[in-house]
Amino acid sequence: MDVFLLTPGLLGSAILLPYAEKLLTPVPAALSRIFARGQEAPCAGNYNKLLSMLFGLKTAPGLAALSYYYDCAQLPRHYCLRADPVQLTVGREGLVMGNARAVQTAQHQALEKKLGPVFEKAGMRLEIVAKGRGYLHLSQRPGVNFSSRLPEQGENIAMLMPHGDNAKQWRSLLNECQTLLHETGLTVNGTHHHGNVNSLFFWGGGLPPEAGQINTWQGVYSDDAIVAGTARFRQQPVSQLPDNADTWLANEHTEGRYLLHPETITEGLHNGAAEDWSQAVIACEENWIAPLLRALHEKTIQRLTLLPATGSRWILRRSDLRF
Repeated sequence: MDVFLLTPGLLGSAILLPYAEKLLTPVPAALSRIFARGQEAPCAGNYNKLLSMLFGLKTAPGLAALSYYYDCAQLPRHYCLRADPVQLTVGREGLVMGNARAVQTAQHQALEKKLGPVFEKAGMRLEIVAKGRGYLHLSQRPGVNFSSRLPEQGENIAMLMPHGDNAKQWRSLLNECQTLLHETGLTVNGTHHHGNVNSLFFWGGGLPPEAGQINTWQGVYSDDAIVAGTARFRQQPVSQLPDNADTWLANEHTEGRYLLHPETITEGLHNGAAEDWSQAVIACEENWIAPLLRALHEKTIQRLTLLPATGSRWILRRSDLRF
């Protein structure tokens, strides 16, 4: 049984490098052992390209198209991007992300009704679906580049705004939405909501995926809409992720390849909250990396591959654990 552990953010980011050595001293034992004894090999570092490699997609698709398949069981017809309802607040150096899950289920239709006409005038369609995920459907490429991720809470959004030839148009659309929400708020079933949703955030834009040669998984375990959506699109068995590797290992599994995706480690990655990131890494070590390393030693699994989405992967077999 081969286990692949997908852990984006595990190795931090450039903003955390000055703090990482101090905060992770000593480096978590199981993770350190993988780095010391595992075979490092090149691997796609871009998250889109990594998913394409894992699931056999011909080109790196837009992340929005993959989560849309998870939410709606179909692909968008053309270009699609996430347009998530969020709460922005004013920070010392500009607007920062507040609550990135500000919209409640009862507000979906009210939000579509209020903001939909803004985009209809521009030939686009807004759709708000499960868990507050928003999608914007376009009939052609937008002429701008969008961020590949949603900002963290507390992160300045300036560098993640749309940029490119048509950026001015997109900023104008966003300003119009913000003005509408600021002036009137939302009314749901006679109850007025003001301030908890004051903007949309555009990210993850791209075309629908195109299937290539399939990579077969015996099981994919993830609660992430993008990873789970990609697995469903490729008709691979996908299940909710258990709380930890011990729980997963306690269930009977047939031989084959398994992809486990703990929640992506984003805490502190981009806003400099290094202690939050280090605690998330330690939790990943305790809940996933250490138990899987023990399972490798005990011959429960034959090979463990760590995929931190950094351009490298680490492959560890039981024979690598011998002194």
